[in-house]
Amino acid sequence: MKTDVASTFTPPAEHPPVKGTPGIPQAAQPVLPIIPIIPIVARPALADDLIKAAPTQDFNLARDLKLFARVRAEGGRRVVAIFVASTAVTIANMFGQVRLNEWNGQFFDAVGRKDLSGFVHDLWTFLVIIAVLLALTVANTFLQERLKFRLREWITRHLLVEWLKPLRVYQLSFAGEYGHNPDQRIQENTRLLGDYSADLGCGIVYPLLQIVAFVGVLWVLSAQVTFQVAGYDIAIPGYMVWCALAYALIGSGLTWLVGRPLIALNGERYAREAEFRFALVRVNESGESIALHGGEKDEQRHLEAALAAVVDTMRRISSSLAHLTWITSGTGWLSLVVPILVAAPAYFGGSLTLGGLIMVAGAFTQVQGRCDGSSTTFRGSLTGVPQSTG
Repeated sequence: MKTDVASTFTPPAEHPPVKGTPGIPQAAQPVLPIIPIIPIVARPALADDLIKAAPTQDFNLARDLKLFARVRAEGGRRVVAIFVASTAVTIANMFGQVRLNEWNGQFFDAVGRKDLSGFVHDLWTFLVIIAVLLALTVANTFLQERLKFRLREWITRHLLVEWLKPLRVYQLSFAGEYGHNPDQRIQENTRLLGDYSADLGCGIVYPLLQIVAFVGVLWVLSAQVTFQVAGYDIAIPGYMVWCALAYALIGSGLTWLVGRPLIALNGERYAREAEFRFALVRVNESGESIALHGGEKDEQRHLEAALAAVVDTMRRISSSLAHLTWITSGTGWLSLVVPILVAAPAYFGGSLTLGGLIMVAGAFTQVQGRCDGSSTTFRGSLTGVPQSTG
């Protein structure tokens, strides 16, 4: 009898079904999870370029304006409309300031003449002027605040679209310093950018318009400022204008020279703050694993190191701000006396009345203050304290 070759191989025995005990539920057969094989992805080519570009860039107005022009998001026209409306209100405010300066001269001339009826009339005129200026100032403040959050909304929408492009979130993890904490940068840095851009933009437009208005006024008034030399009356064309510009140039130059390092220091501060905040969030979210591994001491050392970086940066900022205050406060206090000093020879020489002196001093302060307005706006943008432009 022939033996079949296939019969020499014993088929694998089948496991008999497990007989369960009646009344007791049986455990189901374990199901092995299917783990997909994820290929090792090489570092994106984009990452190397970004890492090389990681050092902090210095201030460059032309470059920053080009970046604004590249923003493509909903709300851009609204931002432009608010800025145009704010500029229109500022122009109206400019005419009101010129009228207020004229009122100063009329009022103090009435005081010098002891003219009671003129004094009372000028007081009523003053109430009308300040009522109009108050309404314009409130409207300007309202528009500037709306400009800030609309600008932030516009930039944030653009960044969200760019951030959530395919593979962009993954690539940023290899992007070195530029890729650190993008979520916090979008939340916090867009707020700061909106606030500072609105303050600086309005803080540039308003002084320029005030300078245009008051330089003409001060130039005309300078004709009344004459000096007697050897019996001759000598008038220097635009004398008060040149004095105001020179004083403002000295103050602004010193402010820029002393305060310029604060730009990089504040950028470093916000980066260190973001790192410290991220470290705190990570510890809060990893509380279970930290407790299981007893890593509290290690995490405390890590958090203290991040805090020390923040404190060190703020220490350097406080020292630089103290140095800057010597300049800004000093020039501010001197500006109360300088216009009176430069016009005093004409007043004591009899060519300038008391009201004329007050008008000249007021126009001088407006021109000098607006030319030197960069000091106030610059300092406010560095410290984060809003500064008035009106």
